[in-house]
Amino acid sequence: MSASKLIEFIRQQNTHTRGIELATVIQSSPLAIRVDNMEISLSGDDLIVCEHLTRHERIVTLEHIEATERILGDGTGVDLVSGSGGFTVNDEINPPHNTISTFRYEYIRVQFEDVLKSGDRVAVMALPGEQQYLILDRVVIADG
Repeated sequence: MSASKLIEFIRQQNTHTRGIELATVIQSSPLAIRVDNMEISLSGDDLIVCEHLTRHERIVTLEHIEATERILGDGTGVDLVSGSGGFTVNDEINPPHNTISTFRYEYIRVQFEDVLKSGDRVAVMALPGEQQYLILDRVVIADG
């Protein structure tokens, strides 16, 4: 391919790329969205959804170290066990007690239940050919 044909090809691709757009979920099940500045809604085969926005499972490891400070980005939190479950530790050295200092659960199955809901704002991107839209993530207005 000559350089001039390659440049023309790239220009054609760029004219068809719309970039990331915003949309609103108008229905959860079956999923339907309305892209801002479009009059029609999209659903079914028009949409591809990133897995983290669907009901899905993951395998995780949970680790607790009592009173460890965790940096949260907008502050800090302290790793504490709370509640009234009465978790009892019984070992040969100490009598039964409710002090939990550390524990680790490995390979725990977690199911995420929070799916897209009516009214959610989402970032979407038209795929090449603009026959389908990829829903990338939920979006919110930053509160400053």
